[in-house]
Amino acid sequence: MKMHMESENWLNEEVYVGALETCRRRAVIWRFAKYGIIPFLKSHGYTLDGDMPKLSCDVASLLFHNRGCRLVCPYEYGVNAQNDYSIEHKQHYNHVIDYTAWEKFWEEWSMWEDVSLDSSHGFYRRIDIQDYIWSEIQLATSPQTRIVEEHIEGYRNEDGYRDEPEEF
Repeated sequence: MKMHMESENWLNEEVYVGALETCRRRAVIWRFAKYGIIPFLKSHGYTLDGDMPKLSCDVASLLFHNRGCRLVCPYEYGVNAQNDYSIEHKQHYNHVIDYTAWEKFWEEWSMWEDVSLDSSHGFYRRIDIQDYIWSEIQLATSPQTRIVEEHIEGYRNEDGYRDEPEEF
């Protein structure tokens, strides 16, 4: 019960969004999920497992539980954390949504203190969120998965042996 009240208080705190505006953290996280993460992933050919409320609740839980940590704290979520997807899927994901894509995303979405580089833990919370997002991607329905699978199948020649892979 104490933890629940502590997290509710944390979610209801007013946080700075940009230099002058404040907003309840709960609303900032909800906007971040709906107007930030979901469109960002969709624009790169990925869909999420679960719905918008689940995404915002999971991001809030991740931020709350890891809020005082300097080091990235593992917080196990999602289908890809438990399923045996190949290394090719993860490599392709990291190729499609690379460092530059994440930096561009964070330029627009780091205006609140939990993920701001001005915060002592903001950099680590960004990494936590990026890792969490991979764990929640619905690979079975994401267009990028078909690209990886076609590429893997293209390795096989007519004798059933793998040819040398082409670059993505």
